[in-house]
Order: sequence, then C-alpha cells, then structure tokens
Amino acid sequence: MKVIFFDLDDTLFDYSGSERAGAIKFFNHFRDDLNKDLNTFLDLWKTYTQKHIQRWANKEISFEQQRLERIREFFSRNMSDRDAENIFNVYSSYFKNNWKRFDDYSAVLDLKQDYELGIITDGPTAHQTDKLKKIGIIRDFSVIVTSEIAGYSKPDKRIFNHALKLLQCKPSDALYIGDNYEKDYMGSKSAGMHSLHLNRNMLTPDNDHSINTLKQIKDKIDEFNF
Repeated sequence: MKVIFFDLDDTLFDYSGSERAGAIKFFNHFRDDLNKDLNTFLDLWKTYTQKHIQRWANKEISFEQQRLERIREFFSRNMSDRDAENIFNVYSSYFKNNWKRFDDYSAVLDLKQDYELGIITDGPTAHQTDKLKKIGIIRDFSVIVTSEIAGYSKPDKRIFNHALKLLQCKPSDALYIGDNYEKDYMGSKSAGMHSLHLNRNMLTPDNDHSINTLKQIKDKIDEFNF
C-alpha cells in the first residue's frame, strides 16, 4: 500500500494559533512585569522562540534549555533554572490549554481507506506525541517519526529515509505533505518522495504542487495519479 506522510506543526496541529493564544494569556498574567504593549510582546516572543528553538535544532542546547533561555532573554534577567522553569510553566499551561487540530483534518481521515498514514516531525518524541494524543489523532497513524528518533531534522533527507525504511516503502510510493516549503516540500523531494506544499497562509507563491487546505489533497493526488 502507498503511504502518505504528514508534518505535524501547522499542518495537522494548529501550532501558531495555539502559541498565539497561549502567549496572549501569558502576557496578561505578567502584564505588570513586562512593560510592553501586546503587539511588541508577541513580536518578541516569536523572535526569541524561533531563535532558541533553532539553537536546539542545531544541537547547541537541549530542548529544556531552549525553554529557559527564551524566558531569560525575554525578561532580561540572569535567573536560576528553577525560576525560569516556573515562569515557562505558566506559558506552557496556557499553550497546552489551547492545543487544537485544524478544522480540515477530516480530509485526512478520508484517505485512510486507500493509503497508510504516517507522521514525520521535528521535535522531541514525548512532546510531539503528547500533542497527537491531546488533539485526538494519534491512532490514525501507523508510524510517527520525530527528529529525536531519526537523529536528523528536516530538511535532511535522512529523516524521511528513516520513515520509509520503517514501513518498507519505496520513495516513489510515498507522498509527504507539510507547511514549510524548504523543510517539508524540498526536504521530502530530496529523498525522492512525492511532495505537496500546504500553503495555508499564502506565504509563498502557489505552484502545481501547492494546496491551501487539506481538503485539496485528494484532487491533487488524482492529478498526478498517486
């Protein structure tokens, strides 16, 4: 059977929406300590998050450390690990309370009759599987490969090859769908897989292998006879 693999964050799981909602709650919680307006706060929160997650992806710091470094830089304080962790846990609670899948996820379920389904995602295994459990979709996938399991992060083709090997699937019999053009679309193509770019927010130009919603998957795979 052919396999369709999916990215998780901002493809099936509304990471950006959940992060923004959690960050706004966090802002309101610490409003008196921040001395910033909401828009400035949100811009800085996104900047520091991306900066330190990239440091984790580059294996400069641990996943736990990137959380603490985000808090230290944001509050401009040389605080202890314990104090930084306590503050981050406030954000984490708000973030998790807003976890949700995208409304078009039902289109993924429609594919299960004809295709095996899998996940290939960057991130620690426990953190990513926790999301899948919380939003109620973990049982829909035969295999879940994280960068922690594979030892490589997207767009390195070795993370895609790891997933293919687990299902004994040829690249030509696999399709990958994700929102990040470089990491997901180009990364999976470098592994020889078919690929679709989920361009939800129209941040990059559309092409013949772009979709704007998961509901368009079936029509696209019919077009190239996958």
